[in-house]
This record gives sequence, structure tokens and C-alpha cells, in this order.
Amino acid sequence: MKTVLLSVAQALASRKTFGLVLLVALSSCRIWNPHWLEEMKLRSFDFYQKISPRVYSEAPVVIVDIDETV
Repeated sequence: MKTVLLSVAQALASRKTFGLVLLVALSSCRIWNPHWLEEMKLRSFDFYQKISPRVYSEAPVVIVDIDETV
């Protein structure tokens, strides 16, 4: 029973360590914002726009002229 608890504790500790390392790595990439990451974000946005582009809707132009009362 003790060996089972020990192995479960080691498994949880290694997952926590891996999660912490992954969190630090992703956070540093977000703060550092390297060129390749920015390029990947822009390319993914272009890809999404090609798959499902925004629907063009013609909106009428409204001009509001606000003057002081005379």
C-alpha cells in the first residue's frame, strides 16, 4: 500500500512540475512575443478568414450634424 501511495505521489509531482514548466514557457513566449509567434498568429487569422470570411453587409451612411441652439 505504501509503495502504491509513493508511486501515485511521484506521478502527481512530475505532472505538477511539467505543468509548471509548461506554464512558465508559454508565459515567457507571450511576454517575449517572438517574430515567429507573431507570424503564426497572423497566418492563422488569414486562414480563418479564408475558411469563413465575414459576410459583407452594406450599411447606410448616417451623418449627424449637432449644432448649438441659436
